[in-house]
Amino acid sequence: MRGYWRDIGDPESYLAAHRDYFDGTMRIVPPGELRQIGGKPLWIEARRRSDPGVEVRATVVIGPGLPRGRRGPPAGRGARPGTVVDARSELRRTVTWEEVVINEGARIEEAVLGARVQVGAGTVVERAR
Repeated sequence: MRGYWRDIGDPESYLAAHRDYFDGTMRIVPPGELRQIGGKPLWIEARRRSDPGVEVRATVVIGPGLPRGRRGPPAGRGARPGTVVDARSELRRTVTWEEVVINEGARIEEAVLGARVQVGAGTVVERAR
């Protein structure tokens, strides 16, 4: 069998599949329009401009219903409809589902945030080591 296959039955495997995509192991083209911010790829599946103040440090994919920042959002990895990312927040190797709210100054690393999760201001969410 040719192609890519991975069991994504747990959060770690789910994130690994996303990492494979972003690292180029899984070769697919996401829907939407490819833009460049600071020389880094940003895929937006929406008919809206990216919000000012966004810093993209790696490939970012934003699904339909472009995430909106109440006060100038930072970069993330993958975001779904209704996601809100406040100013000075940082997402690294993170996937958000629908209607996630990330309040100001939060830092999220290697996480899957399920639908309607709210992350408090200044909160740190990271993988337990």
